[in-house]
Amino acid sequence: METQQLVQRMLETIIKINTGIYPFSLLIPISLGILFIIALIINLNNPNYRKTIFLKSIIVLCYSYAGIPLLLTTEIMGIQAIIGGLILLFLGLLFLISIFDKSKIYKLDNRLYIRIIGFVLMFVGIFLYPVIEYLTGHIWPEIAVFGMECPTTITVIGLLISTIKTFPKYLILILSLNAIFTGTSVALLGATFDWSYAIAGYLGFIILIMNWKRLKTSNL
Repeated sequence: METQQLVQRMLETIIKINTGIYPFSLLIPISLGILFIIALIINLNNPNYRKTIFLKSIIVLCYSYAGIPLLLTTEIMGIQAIIGGLILLFLGLLFLISIFDKSKIYKLDNRLYIRIIGFVLMFVGIFLYPVIEYLTGHIWPEIAVFGMECPTTITVIGLLISTIKTFPKYLILILSLNAIFTGTSVALLGATFDWSYAIAGYLGFIILIMNWKRLKTSNL
């Protein structure tokens, strides 16, 4: 598959999803974004098990919304749609499983720079990613919004960075490596807006290595 064809098929997939379920392709991401922000604020104000359930449930919904429609676009992306969709659903499953463990509660890291990096990435994922797409020459309906893979994972990496001591190493490792591989490869193929996705992955990976010995392996 030629480079331009791959990028074009990726954009066609976004268009198919956005137009196929319109206006829900706008209503669902907006609703998920609002719910995520509400859940984040609630959870970070005296976090406890019930508040963390709410936050994790929104993440599960995001990855379900990202994965299921992608599985229905095999006529455009072929096997890549199946692999990508299953990976996203698997990520959602990890958070779903973690809901049932009462010991796993997200708590903000006490280091200011960690919090800043995390919150900046969450802001990028929820608000700025579509703006970056627009500034690089893309318009609706070929714009990926929160709830789709790239902006969602940028946001989740930001969340995990800001709460870095309360989850296992493998989770941010999986998300970061996926963002590095997918974001860098797609950006190099011409979709320059995905450098933001790649950068989120690099930041997640670097901060993971820097904090490797600090992390609890029992928390998600």
